[in-house]
Amino acid sequence: MSLSFDLLGPLRVRVHSDPVPVPAGRQRSLLALLLLDGERTVSRDRLMAELWPATPPPSAAVNLRTYMWGLRTWLARIAGTGSGAGNELVRHKAGWTLRLADGASAALDVAEFERDVATGALALDAADLTTAARHLHRAVRAYRGVPLLDVPQGPVLAGWAVLLNNRWMEATEEYAETLLRTERFGAVRELLQGFVGQHPGRERAWGQLMTACARGGDTGGAVATYRAARIALVEEFGVEPSADLTALYRAVLHREAGMTPPPAPSAPRERVPLAGPAGRLRQLPADLPVLFGREAAVRGLRTALSNAPAVAGRCRVAVVVGPAGVGKTALAVHLAHLLRPTGHGAELFVDLGGPAPADGTSRPRTAAAGDGPDAAVIRLLGDFGVTGERLPELPADRHALLRGCLAESRALLVLDDAADLAQVRALLPGDAACTVIVTSRHRLAGLTDVHRLDLGPLDPAEAELMFRTCAGLPSMDEPTRSVVASCAGLPLALLITAGRLAGRPPAMTRRLAAALRDEHRHLDELVLDDLSVRARIAVSYRAQGPLERRILRLVSTTGEAGIPVGPLAAALGLADHRVELVLERLADTHLVTMTESQSRVVRYRAPELIRLLVTEQLDRAGSMKTLGA
Repeated sequence: MSLSFDLLGPLRVRVHSDPVPVPAGRQRSLLALLLLDGERTVSRDRLMAELWPATPPPSAAVNLRTYMWGLRTWLARIAGTGSGAGNELVRHKAGWTLRLADGASAALDVAEFERDVATGALALDAADLTTAARHLHRAVRAYRGVPLLDVPQGPVLAGWAVLLNNRWMEATEEYAETLLRTERFGAVRELLQGFVGQHPGRERAWGQLMTACARGGDTGGAVATYRAARIALVEEFGVEPSADLTALYRAVLHREAGMTPPPAPSAPRERVPLAGPAGRLRQLPADLPVLFGREAAVRGLRTALSNAPAVAGRCRVAVVVGPAGVGKTALAVHLAHLLRPTGHGAELFVDLGGPAPADGTSRPRTAAAGDGPDAAVIRLLGDFGVTGERLPELPADRHALLRGCLAESRALLVLDDAADLAQVRALLPGDAACTVIVTSRHRLAGLTDVHRLDLGPLDPAEAELMFRTCAGLPSMDEPTRSVVASCAGLPLALLITAGRLAGRPPAMTRRLAAALRDEHRHLDELVLDDLSVRARIAVSYRAQGPLERRILRLVSTTGEAGIPVGPLAAALGLADHRVELVLERLADTHLVTMTESQSRVVRYRAPELIRLLVTEQLDRAGSMKTLGA
């Protein structure tokens, strides 16, 4: 006869592939326990402890014998022998043994599962991937759900259920490993997508799924997988991803070896030419017709870049620095358009995304921004047609290839909103035929031999001209001048307020002027469509660490007069030199300004709009003592 028992899921018994009814209640538990122990004798005490985990009733021994008699009768009936010969439940002095004849013991799914897992693991260790895949695939497919799902469980069966479930999860990950080694990345994703959702604590599976995505050419899918893993681990278990999983994520981001699609086996890897695609790359954003108050600055940079002597191994670089909203990008784009006729081949624009938040929160970024210097390198190489298999595996090789592409195309490169010096240095070509224009909120003082412009607010006359032109006003009145003054010379604020008032009746101007005089409403009013002064300057604020923010909050309480280092250091209980270093960093990022008094004492103050933003943060976090001079 052909008799099979399946325990990897609901208990199922089949004769000649046909299902037969299975005893219920405690008889079902006894059958499962006897099957799992193979043909070993199961003691009476162990059986009773499984059926009555707490305290066995006085009739427990009699009940156990009754259950066993019922199992013996059931076994004889399904075997069709009438007496149960060949498949028998044997009673010993110490307990009972279930003996299955006619090869039926080989049809116990748990036994087959254990053999396949062991054989597959040994084959995988020996790099016999064909054998490993065959046995591990069979082991994974044998799992029909939670083991012993419909069997009443005491302590022993509950332990078996957990053990079998863990072994199946390990077998699934081992099978995924064989698929990865044979480069069947789609099969890995199909295997693990649902698996990690049901078992979010399996970090090895999360890592395998990330690897399959990355090696299959879906870097975005790999990044999304890591983020899903992090959310699951934090929400389900209250822990961050392990160091191994985080290192794998970084390897995906930087496209390190093993995290890129494998080369096609049908053809050798071709040499990547150091030239761009056919035609010129023209990526510059639209130019502005007029840059109010910046004519002299643009003229000076254009002359400097055009007349700078060619120095071997060094490109021409202009650096435009200033606070958020001061018009750095507009000036850089305008300058780049003026330089276009000088024979540059490629005209490239890269948004580097600005400073990263120090508190770990996400920041809005454009698709071009990426995460770090290498992401920008990969993006630029893609512009030159270097993608997929053609992309070098090592970051250093990618950087070298990009420098060659930029040099051969005589590139004009605009690097907008650089967060730090590392971002810029990774993208500078080493050829005198190239020109680079960098904008940043940071001074980038480490860049030497560059033409630097520190861009500040517009003076009152220039601000009025810009506002009147953008708003379409023939003249200025007192409410209009009040609005302009409230913009603190910031071109972004002027553009927003002018846009809000263009074509509106005078009553709207008076209303806006009154609202801007209210410090609690000031930043709320500087919003137009997707433009927001608060959002722009908040990026710089969030990039600061705890000490920098605390010092900036203290400086903001001192008003227009500002404050020297001494009182700040005393209030914080820190040495003067330590506070001074922090203040210099804040000045480098245009969050504070420095002025020297007649007594040659340097005083620090927060610009008006920065002070308003910091005051909002103070109102949310609680009041802070105001410092005097």
